[in-house]
This record gives sequence, C-alpha cells and structure tokens, in this order.
Amino acid sequence: MLIAGIVFMQFSSHRGEATEFMHKHAQGKTVVIAVSEVKEGKGDWNRVLGEVRFLSTMSGFKPSKARMLVFTEKNGRKLSPGDRLFIASEVQKIRNKGNPGEFDAEMFWGNKRTGLISFARSDQYAVSKGTGVGLFVRFTDAVRKYCIDQFVNHFGAQEAALLSAIVLGEKSLLDEETKNSFMNTGAMHVLAVSGLHIGLILFILLFIVERFSAFVSRRNALIVLVVFFWFYAFLTGASPSVIRAVFMFSMLAFSQLLSRRYDPVNILFFTAFVLLLIDPYTLFDIGFQLSYLAMLGIYLFYKPIEESVRISNKWIRKIWQGTAIGFAAQICTTPLSLIYFNQFPNYFILSNLGLMATSGLILGFGLFFPIISGIPILSSVFAFCLSVIVLVTLKFLSWVEALPGAVVYGYDVTLLQLLLVVMGIVLIFDLVSVRYRMKLAGFFLIVGVGGMTYDRYERIDLSEVRIVNHNRPVILVKEGAAIFCFYSLRRKEDLPKISALAEAYSRVNPGSIRYVDITKKKWDLRSVSGEISIEDGKDALFIQVRGKNCLLRKSNDAVATKKKIDFSIGMPWVTANVDHCLSHGSVRVF
Repeated sequence: MLIAGIVFMQFSSHRGEATEFMHKHAQGKTVVIAVSEVKEGKGDWNRVLGEVRFLSTMSGFKPSKARMLVFTEKNGRKLSPGDRLFIASEVQKIRNKGNPGEFDAEMFWGNKRTGLISFARSDQYAVSKGTGVGLFVRFTDAVRKYCIDQFVNHFGAQEAALLSAIVLGEKSLLDEETKNSFMNTGAMHVLAVSGLHIGLILFILLFIVERFSAFVSRRNALIVLVVFFWFYAFLTGASPSVIRAVFMFSMLAFSQLLSRRYDPVNILFFTAFVLLLIDPYTLFDIGFQLSYLAMLGIYLFYKPIEESVRISNKWIRKIWQGTAIGFAAQICTTPLSLIYFNQFPNYFILSNLGLMATSGLILGFGLFFPIISGIPILSSVFAFCLSVIVLVTLKFLSWVEALPGAVVYGYDVTLLQLLLVVMGIVLIFDLVSVRYRMKLAGFFLIVGVGGMTYDRYERIDLSEVRIVNHNRPVILVKEGAAIFCFYSLRRKEDLPKISALAEAYSRVNPGSIRYVDITKKKWDLRSVSGEISIEDGKDALFIQVRGKNCLLRKSNDAVATKKKIDFSIGMPWVTANVDHCLSHGSVRVF
C-alpha cells in the first residue's frame, strides 16, 4: 500500500501539470480559471486559488489543467468560489527566493498541488459570475461572513481579529505582531481550530445538555453534537486538524451508540487512514502532522508523566494534569517544530496554562455572541466581557514574550538528529523493551540534543557577508551575535519587507539586528571586522570584503569603475556579465 501510494502521488504530481502549462502558455495570453477559494487581503491585493480550465491560443481557447494562485488588485469587483477569472498577466512557477530562513512557498503550495502564480493588476483581469458552489458551501460561507462582520462591528480591529482567529480559524485579520506573540510563546495552536477547540466546545455543550437531560435522551444528544461539530468543522474551513478532532469524536460517539469498546490510538490512526485515502497530500500538511503527533504524544506519554508526581490537593492536581498534557504533546511535536520554525519557546508550559482559561472563555462567549448580537443590552454585556478577556490574553502573552530567554532561535535539525531524539524518547518510555534500555536512551538523547545545540552555537558565532534575493539591494553582515542589515531604500513602504528578510535570517543564524540605510552613502565596518566597506552608486553597489572587491550590478548596462572586480553579482533582473544572478538565490560573499 505504501509503494502504491508513492506511485499514485508521482503520477498525480502538480509539477508535471505546471511544467506542461508553462510550455503551452505564451505570456500575455488569456487564462481562464475556475475560482475555488478567495481570501480578502488587508492591503491592495486579494488571494485567489483556482483551477485552470482554458488557455487562449492562436486557434482559440484550448482546455488546460493546472492549479494556480492569483493575487488580484482590489478594484471593487467581488470574486466568489464558482466564478470564472480571466487573467492576462504574467504566469510563473512558484519558486523560493533562496534566502536563509525564508517561508518555503514551494513546499507549502506544492502540498496543495499548486505550482503556478500570477499577479493581476486591475486592468489585467475580468470576472464572469459562474453558477456558484453548492447550497451547503454558500450557507457556511454566509454564516462565517456574518460572524466575522459582527466581530468587526462590535470590537476594535485587534480584538475582532483575535476573535475571528480563535472562534472561526480566520487568521487573515491578525497583524504580524500578534502572530509573532503567539508563535514565540508556543501558543500558536490556539489560533488554529483543532482538537483543543473541539474539546472546549464539547465541554460547553455537554454542560448545557446536562441541564436539559430530562427532555433530551443521551442518544439524541450525541447525534445532535456530531451534526453540530461537522457543521462547525466546515464553517472553520475544514482544516486537517479540526477534521481529525471531529472525526475522532464522531467515531467515539458511534461506538458509544453501539455500546462497543474502543481504543483511542486505533481511532486516531483510523481517522488518519481515511483522510489520506481521500487526499494523500494531506500527509504533508503541517497542521495534519502536528495535530496527529500531539494526540499521539498525549495517548502514549500523558499517563506516565501524570503518574510520576503524586499530588493530593484537588486544584493543584488539575493544574499538574494540564501541565502533563502539555508536556506529552510537546514531546512529539517539538522535533518537527524545530525543523519547520527553527525556534523553541522556553515558556510554552506557562503560556499554555494561562491560555487554558482565557481561550475557553473567548471561545464560549465568541460562539454565542453572533447569535445575541442583535439584543442591545445582552450584546453589550457580552462585548464588554469579551473585550476584557481578549485584552488580558494579549497582555499575558506580551508579558511571557518579554521574559528573559522566552524563545531560542537557531535550530536547524538534521534527519539523523531527529531520529536519535525519537529513539531516545521511545526507549525512555519503554515503548520498545531492549537490554540496557536507559543507557541507550541516554546515549541517543545526548548525541541528538548535543548535536542540535552544537550546531546552534556554531550559527551564533558565524561570520559572513550575504547578499539576499530582493528587489532592492539588501546586504546582511553577521559578526558573531551582531547582524547588520544594510539596505538601499526607494520607498518607506519597502522597509517592512526588508525587516522581514533580516528577521527570517536571524531565526536561522541568531543575532541582534541593526538596520543601516546606505542610500547614496558609504559605510565602513572597520570597528567590527576591520575589513568591510559598502558604497551605494547609481548603477551598482560596491562591497569590499577583506581586500576583495564585489560588484552588485543594478542593471545590464556597463558600470564604469577603476577598481578590480573579483566577483560580480546581478540583481534578480540582471543576467549580463555576472558571476551570480540573485534570481537563483542569495549568495555568500564571505
């Protein structure tokens, strides 16, 4: 079955479709796309995902097949799933820029079987209203939009964004600062609708159902809960993590209705099996991987951890049980998190304990607020309570994030290190019985964790000069724990993008960042390294590193210079007379 799955995925790979499309596509020709998903952006562009249906040729429109990501400039025209989008903009393959620590767009969209991208200005696209989508999808979209509108109309921008994220899984309204606070404190899972949300909603609904147990039988209550949870799953976007949670609850409810025994681990793997039968690419979804690993960790490690400490006090024991659940989930998810995010939140237990209460209250009040938003006095009371809870949550996360050593950057885990740590954990918890079990476990963990730590300190002490792939000259100079970001700025609006490049670099190669504008100036770093100088010119940027001259060309025109050039680099659009073009990725000068 494994071999059959690999073969099936190779034959259904989006890469072949994208390559075939690029061979057929002549730039400037019209492409017809069936819209499947629309995300309204906070800026001037909306994100549209769809399937290419037709491609214009000299002999007319010809059928074509490929999935494409299109960013459309806002101009008042509304796009909805089921519409037809006609674009005449340039189409490219989705490629990474090759900068250290950057978001892996190729992997992310490749797992969604999407390999093409286009940016369509308002004069480069047209919309044809289609037959639309099914009644159920239209209904869930309408309910979702109504709930978000109620949050936006009754709360401030930051509060509405957090409510939309926690209650509905809609994270597009969140600003980067809030997202970073949740990520740096190890609480990002609160923003992704998952088993945590399903468990909290189940607790709330069971509390309500118990109040009416005289009128509703247990069987009917379970059926109603299952139907509600599936509706909620599609309302929040049907992500793999929430589908997993709802599917597992449905199976548990089904076994109870039939008065049959069940094994949670078997149900966990059965739900994964069914989801992968429907879409094998779900296996590569980060949410799917983290969700199943967290649940596996809880099922395997919670009991041994919880029973390792005996606590008689009822309330302290509950706090310890919540802590044990967090530890159990983190054991399985940490290695994967280090691979994907290159960081570790040291106070994840503290932040999760604090959010156990507030996230439940936000979810409980937030679910009912759109229902009672039309009742003046009651909606005002709910809005006030929610505002206070959201404010407390954000202040708490800011406090945790500001603690010394709140987050550790610089982890770049290899497959061997990951396998050693996993083998050590398996042996510690006696999942596999072998001779000298604890000694082997200690050896594997020391080598695995020691290797990760050693590699991290090597990256902290790294010294290099790197030119990154960007539409403006950006040079990163790392001298131990200090990072200098030299940039040539055209507009102030470009600074956040430059800052994002430097911060992504610092996640892999840790250090404090200092930003320096070199527009029409010359800067020397003799006080730091004694051998680096950078000078910005009209047609090129000159970099001297340890006696060697590097030229960063801004155009294909000839550059007049009396200096001997040892290494020539071209901006992404410069291909003539260069040793390296930035379109192929960043380059290390030294």
